[in-house]
Amino acid sequence: MPWAGSWALITKAFAIVIIFLGVAADLRRCLAEWESHSRIDPFPLGAHDASDRLLMPERLYGREREIDTLLVAFDRVVATGTPELVLVSGYSGHRQVLNS
Repeated sequence: MPWAGSWALITKAFAIVIIFLGVAADLRRCLAEWESHSRIDPFPLGAHDASDRLLMPERLYGREREIDTLLVAFDRVVATGTPELVLVSGYSGHRQVLNS
């Protein structure tokens, strides 16, 4: 196999994707069901994906309006359970101020 030497990199990349996508809890449930019953019954995916906290960098300068938009949207999602997509655009470093 031409990619056999890259297996460690593929495995590491796959692990990063699993963590990033938040499917680790679902995969652990699949493993537990397989080990105990030799089958995996259907279950709602992403049941453990929701968080009641929004984590943002502490030092976001010049983005007050965008931060407020994110916080309001997040509170709405927590309250209703309805997912939303919020896009924030702009160049990295745009309108940033260095405070020391």
